[in-house]
Amino acid sequence: MTIHPQQKVLDLVQAATHRAVERGDLPNLGAVRPTVEKPKQGGHGDYSTSVAMTLAGNAKMNPRDIAQRIADNVPPDSLIADVQVAGPGFINFTLSEDWLRSQVNAIIEAADQFGSVAIGNGQSVQVEFVSVNPTGPLHIGHVRGAVIGNAIANLLQLAGYDVQREYYINDAGNQMRIYARSVYVRYLQAAGQDAEMPEESYPGQFVADLGKEIYEMLGDELLDIAEDEALSKLEPLVVCDSKSAERVSYD
Repeated sequence: MTIHPQQKVLDLVQAATHRAVERGDLPNLGAVRPTVEKPKQGGHGDYSTSVAMTLAGNAKMNPRDIAQRIADNVPPDSLIADVQVAGPGFINFTLSEDWLRSQVNAIIEAADQFGSVAIGNGQSVQVEFVSVNPTGPLHIGHVRGAVIGNAIANLLQLAGYDVQREYYINDAGNQMRIYARSVYVRYLQAAGQDAEMPEESYPGQFVADLGKEIYEMLGDELLDIAEDEALSKLEPLVVCDSKSAERVSYD
């Protein structure tokens, strides 16, 4: 796992604040929760914290004085080239050029694990995406969903989560019965029968194409049997072999 420099700077700020309190440079301030951000303006270092201004009220001190005392207690680290107090009490950190150059080898060695962190702590998460509805053809939205869903799953993995990718197959219920009956009517029409689509149906051209394809495959096999029996033979061809909704995990 890679330690992000922003997290490392945050650790240094916390360590410096605790050290300043232990040495008597600052009063006991209780729990300190600093934040570290990238400065909005160039020339203010690579990372900055406003923790001194947050602590000023409880400490009853000038925030710039607090910032200086924290800066003076930042422990030496190969990551940091310079620590400066600026403005009303910002502490600005500049990264070491030697450390930046060393990251080239770190990136090469980490390969596809570069940038990974452990914030997930192995927590299990499940990401469902694509899950194409069997009652309709694939479209560009499914492609987009596949790309976005897989990217989200990859990011969660790099963040230290135990990720399960999931594809939901919904091949059961009333909509599937309507779909199967729609294909059956199109099959009858392909066979030259005078059959009308029911009020609840799937009118798309893809259903007509499927009905024609099934007639070319089965011929008149379904013409001389009851509709219920015909549908029972037809459903596995237009849906899936399974008869209930299920979730399929894939990695």
